[in-house]
Amino acid sequence: MRKSAGPNPVGEAHLPLLRQLGDFFAERQAPAYLVGGSVRDRLLARRSDDIDIAVGGPALELAKEVAALVGGHYVPMD
Repeated sequence: MRKSAGPNPVGEAHLPLLRQLGDFFAERQAPAYLVGGSVRDRLLARRSDDIDIAVGGPALELAKEVAALVGGHYVPMD
C-alpha cells in the first residue's frame, strides 16, 4: 500500500516559489525540470525543503538570475 504524501513533502508551501520559477523559465523559453532529492522525497512521501532544477540553456547565467529573483546567492561550483 502506498503512503500518503502527508502535509508538506515539497507541496503547498513550495507552490508560490515553484510558480515563480515556472514563470521565470517560461519567459526565457528555457526548459526546466524538477530533479533529484525533491522528486525522490515526493515519491517516498518524505518531507523535503530541497528543490533541484535541471535546465536546458545557459545554466550558469540562469542560476545568477534565479538567485537575484529569489534574493539568494549565486555560488558556482566546479
